[in-house]
Amino acid sequence: MVILNIYVLAALIQRIAAIPMDPWTDFKVKFGKSYPTRQEDEERHKIWEKTRLEILPFNIQFSRNQTQPFRLDLNHLADLTEEELNTLKGTIPPPKQPEADSVPIVQNTRRLPSSVDYRDSPCMPPIRDQGRCGSCYAFAAVETIEYYNCMKNGGRLATFSQQNIVDCSRNDRQCLGGFYTNSWDYVKSSGGLCSESDYTYTSGSSGTSGGCRSSTCQPAVTTSSYKNVPNSEDSMAHVVATIGPIAVAMDANLNSFYFYSQGIFNDQRCSSNVNHAVIIVGYGTDRMYGDYWIVRNTWSTSWGERGYFRLQRGKNLCGIANYPYYPIL
Repeated sequence: MVILNIYVLAALIQRIAAIPMDPWTDFKVKFGKSYPTRQEDEERHKIWEKTRLEILPFNIQFSRNQTQPFRLDLNHLADLTEEELNTLKGTIPPPKQPEADSVPIVQNTRRLPSSVDYRDSPCMPPIRDQGRCGSCYAFAAVETIEYYNCMKNGGRLATFSQQNIVDCSRNDRQCLGGFYTNSWDYVKSSGGLCSESDYTYTSGSSGTSGGCRSSTCQPAVTTSSYKNVPNSEDSMAHVVATIGPIAVAMDANLNSFYFYSQGIFNDQRCSSNVNHAVIIVGYGTDRMYGDYWIVRNTWSTSWGERGYFRLQRGKNLCGIANYPYYPIL
């Protein structure tokens, strides 16, 4: 009898385990979501359901229509309010182009390689998550420094502090936004940037900056200047191919971008009013959909193509060619 009951219990457990979770519960489990009250759970569920109903027809069209080159997903942002989504951006372009030496304008790209991809370079730092702070500008500034510092030092990657910039760069606005050239100016004028281990990033969870603590650690890297790339995507491709990644700003204000999952983003509703800093790390050409950029984001590996996305190239889509720069170490 005891043996029989054990078999019955085992069969029951198996049957329960086979019952699929409802999609909302599955989403919460997948992304480790929990809410302090039942009321908030219900409110988040409504946001998530609205997002789901927007995404579903889009992806049906993607699967049926080969002229649509990207698809969407219910990623970890799908339960956020519009106000919370706005904190994922944070680039405030200056009233005029920052003064910097410019690289020459390129008219002919036929001698360039057909594709470039730095994603697997030993000098490419891991994808990060800026969290609930509008600090994309600081990540763009620091991660380009990390790449060029690594190249300068024989392929040895060292990581530096975004929090140092968020807390201390007075020409930026902490978690309310900033601009990567301001951040490089700060790094130069302050004598250098602390290492990531000495000055860890905390604003992603708190949503706020702290008091400047740069005096508590030794500068680990500095910049000497930065260069402006002409507002030409051919010139940008030349710099990416011959020098390396470049920091750029773009419009990231569409739901189709927040919930981008894979493919070549080409939403023509994207404006040239930039509000988000990212890094171009390569380019290529798709046989069906044409030229694209490979771009690095700071919304974690749960977003997009493991933290990266591809963007239509050659149309200045989303204002991607408006503010291209890279640091000089």
